[in-house]
Amino acid sequence: MRILLAFASVLTALSTLSPAYAAAPGNAQKGGTCYGTVQAFNCEHLGHVTVKEIYEKGWRVVAYIKEGPNTTTLIIEEQR
Repeated sequence: MRILLAFASVLTALSTLSPAYAAAPGNAQKGGTCYGTVQAFNCEHLGHVTVKEIYEKGWRVVAYIKEGPNTTTLIIEEQR
């Protein structure tokens, strides 16, 4: 339950950071989630990657959620 609450809080914060910018036409930005360990993640848009590869492919990590001793979730979005 705490994990879901933390995840919802992160998504709420992200959605309220810049509503004017997000609502502007032509500013659509992709985002997604990645699950895994600190060594490698499985991302819905990128496949099996490391954090370094996420940045090399033009994405950035906007949230990091530690869900257990060996499980981590990343929230990623395209860099501008």
